[in-house]
Amino acid sequence: NIKDSIDLKPIIKDIDEILTISVFSKNSILLYSYKTITAINSNGEILKKIYLPLERENGDINLFASSFTSNFSNNINKIVLSVDWKLNVNEGQKYNDYYKYSYYKPKYATIERVLRDTFKLKYTQGSTLYKHITGKPAELLETPFYRQIGNEMYTFSKYSDKVFIFNIDDFSLIQSFEVNSEFTKIGTPPPELDLENKTNSGQLNNEISQSKGRIGSINFDERQSKIYLLVYHEIEFNSVDDISLRPFSIIKLDKNFKKLKEYPFTDGIHNGLSIQTTPKGIMLLNKKESTDEELQYDFFDF
Repeated sequence: NIKDSIDLKPIIKDIDEILTISVFSKNSILLYSYKTITAINSNGEILKKIYLPLERENGDINLFASSFTSNFSNNINKIVLSVDWKLNVNEGQKYNDYYKYSYYKPKYATIERVLRDTFKLKYTQGSTLYKHITGKPAELLETPFYRQIGNEMYTFSKYSDKVFIFNIDDFSLIQSFEVNSEFTKIGTPPPELDLENKTNSGQLNNEISQSKGRIGSINFDERQSKIYLLVYHEIEFNSVDDISLRPFSIIKLDKNFKKLKEYPFTDGIHNGLSIQTTPKGIMLLNKKESTDEELQYDFFDF
């Protein structure tokens, strides 16, 4: 049942393309784009619009994103942003040098005081996540997915079988744990940097994303102190007509990251991209029972 709604039509001309949304409260809602963060309240009024600094003092040009998981953070005082380095205006790198140089550039930043008069942006140093996966630059290309719980960030990569936990104050690695599935191999090494891969990097990474076994999302059930990992199964590339219905598993872990059970979804009914934790259990979109007018969600109490 709909409890509330917010009309965005009066302010739509003042909002950039929305990548994701964070709802901290009814009157503290953040809308993220590559260049801005817009804060609105429950009346659909803009409280503040932050224009993120795309050029640093050293000439680096960046775009920003939040995690592509809505409500990825519960800490409005310090929020993790993903940083995508593009080029340096002083050094004149070409786009073909993107992978060679971006490995050494900041991958994350934290933003503080988003609802105050002035905000504070702080970059990490170095590759952060990827230095724990590969010791050198590679064709590293993927959408940022992570969860922020307080001052800790839980993240993963299609190039690894591990979940990494970072302290967001200095982005030091707190710990990592390996994820094992009964149904698929997890993680694929990134394509090497070479001339052939440079011309096919998009296709190569698209195949990894759509066909290789990988971690897809991490969700927390604070009510039961449980963690749920969604893992996509390895399949033959282009063997599924609707990629949103590719087979996957949900792995249930306790708070110490001990695996409790794994639940496979392989009948092409549920959309793994739709996973949400609720007081009624895990919620998944039943695509076979849904229409353009009405969506059907199923609940699973694991």
